[in-house]
Amino acid sequence: MSASNMPLTPALVRWAYRFLLGRDPESEAVVENWCGAGNLTGLRDGILSSPEMAAVSMSGFPDRGGWVDNLVTDQAAAACLILAQDTVPDAAA
Repeated sequence: MSASNMPLTPALVRWAYRFLLGRDPESEAVVENWCGAGNLTGLRDGILSSPEMAAVSMSGFPDRGGWVDNLVTDQAAAACLILAQDTVPDAAA
């Protein structure tokens, strides 16, 4: 199933920021704004076309933050599949 127009959850917004920018969103208000007004395509395109993403890319994607040292949770794995493959994983995956 395509995830392009799925409603955003706080967890998906947080993981998108972590995976793409290497940091958590700057505030809960930012998370709530994305959840209330965005979809996956808009979130992904918004982050990828941001000046911050350009700066991260031009700096060679330096250390992406301490969150990467933690164990990968089911929530993180699902967010990765949704963001990277535009696919909602089934429960077995």
